[in-house]
Order: sequence, then C-alpha cells, then structure tokens
Amino acid sequence: MKTLFAVGLILFSTTLLLAQKNQPSLAVPNLSGTWELDVAKSFVDPMFEVSKCTLVIEHNDPEVKLNRTCILRGQPISGTEILFTDRRKEENESLDRATSTGKYTVNTVRSKSYWQKRALIREFIFGVSLNRGTQTLDKRKYLLSTDGKTLTVTTVFQPKSSVDPATNGSFGDMRFHGPIEQTLIFRKN
Repeated sequence: MKTLFAVGLILFSTTLLLAQKNQPSLAVPNLSGTWELDVAKSFVDPMFEVSKCTLVIEHNDPEVKLNRTCILRGQPISGTEILFTDRRKEENESLDRATSTGKYTVNTVRSKSYWQKRALIREFIFGVSLNRGTQTLDKRKYLLSTDGKTLTVTTVFQPKSSVDPATNGSFGDMRFHGPIEQTLIFRKN
C-alpha cells in the first residue's frame, strides 16, 4: 500500500511540474512611473506631429492607468486611459482632428488589453473620421526594457478598408494607404 501511495504521489508531482512548465510566466513588468518622450529616438509619422509627450502610469495589475500630456500638431492635449490586462472590455476617450476646424474632438475608443509575454498589448478599432465611415484596426504594444528605464510604445494603424475602400484611411483631412507604424521611446524620470 505504501508503494502504491508513493508511486501515485510521484506521478501526481510529475504531472503538476509538467503543467507548470507549460504555463506562461506570471511575472509581468510594472509600468508605473513618469515617462518622457525621447523625440530624437522615436519614429513618429509626420501626420501626427508629436513634439512632446509625458506619460504618468499607475500600474496595479490588472488595472493600468495612463495619464498623458502631449503637444500634438502644435496643440496641447491631455487625457487619461484605463486599461485592464485581463482582456476586459475598455472604453476610453481619444482625440480626432476635425476636418474643417483643425480642432480636436473626443471619440470613444473600445479596446481590450492583455499580456503577451512581457509586453502589454492593446487592440482597438478607432473611428478616425467617422463622417467618412473610415476606421482603423490598431494594435499598440508597451514594452519595458529589462533595466526598467525605457518604455517602447509601438502602434500599428491598419486601415479597415472594407468600411470605405475609397479613402482606405484618414486622420482628419489627411489620408493614408496601408498600415502606418510608429514607435515612441520614453525615458523614465
């Protein structure tokens, strides 16, 4: 009986170890801090014209609160987004440049966020020019360097051409064809 118990315990322990080995690592980076955009190291598409940006991140997983203050196309903008890393649906306000006035208007962006290894991924559909019916399918990745001093934020804007094949994609009165990728490099203060 003792031998049977010992064999059962060994099999159970082996199964448990193999199951843990196949699970993704639960260690995720903490993105908290004040981050300043390094304009010289960043690739920002000229149509966005970001000249300055500060992110203040409060990260208490699964909630990530992003407060941003930026200069976009010469205008100061600020906003707060709350992301949930457990794929919960999110609704946040984002800005869209109005075609006729050049002023920014507020739109609601619905998204979901999740961890992919050590990167926080946010997927969202953004109606950049709803008056034309154009939307983009966007994916943003937040990746913290191993030393914790650099935050790289990569965004791919992919026009959802099935919505309006004539315009393919637009941002206010500007049009784009095909995906646009921008990489923002932030340094921790």
